[in-house]
Amino acid sequence: MTYQNRKVTSIVTKLIGTVTLVFSLFCAAQTDNVALSDTERVQQAAEEYARTVVTVPDFGDIVLEAAHIDSRLKVSTCDSGYDLSTSGSAKSSGVTVLVKCPEEGWQVYVPVRSTITVPLVITKLPIARGQLITANDLAIESIEQRAYRRQGFYSFEAIVGSKSKRALRVGQVIERKDVCAVCRGDTVVINANMGEMTITTRGEAMRDGSVGEQVKVKNSKSQRIIDATVSGVGEVTVRF
Repeated sequence: MTYQNRKVTSIVTKLIGTVTLVFSLFCAAQTDNVALSDTERVQQAAEEYARTVVTVPDFGDIVLEAAHIDSRLKVSTCDSGYDLSTSGSAKSSGVTVLVKCPEEGWQVYVPVRSTITVPLVITKLPIARGQLITANDLAIESIEQRAYRRQGFYSFEAIVGSKSKRALRVGQVIERKDVCAVCRGDTVVINANMGEMTITTRGEAMRDGSVGEQVKVKNSKSQRIIDATVSGVGEVTVRF
């Protein structure tokens, strides 16, 4: 066999292989589609619609599961497509989706349960009361929202460098009340913003506070007590 013939044979072989692969993927997709029953298609449509109406918190994730459809209900193939709407208001726990097929004249209510998880900071190591918290002490774990409704943290940023106000066990979700970015009696940096100008001075925190909370701070120079917002670990901001 000449070099030219071998080259042509190689190209034909690769082409046949490519066509075979594409055909196999097409058949697999068709098989998956055929494998779905009419009721399963309705459940799938209800789940996809529920995803558009159930509110998911920032950084959260959601898993949706449509309820089983009673086999006694007549649910036939709907070639024209479903008419979808909600029955009642959507909640974090789920929603009931009304699926209609105008072409076939049937409708069915499909409850869709939602499981929402959010990433929250937990303790990777035990933390003692008064301990300064480092990144090595922390981990992030997805927690089901229904099981945890108190205030937690989505990232390490607002926690690292804070002081623990109580002893924390391994695997515990850290709440805002558990730490203080600014702690009572600590010397803090005061950033006084006046328009585009910022003046920095020091003061003493009169109470504990997490990032975003308002605390009273005594200015070390003027001895004046002011209200300021905790803007970081050991730092507060006041606007004039």
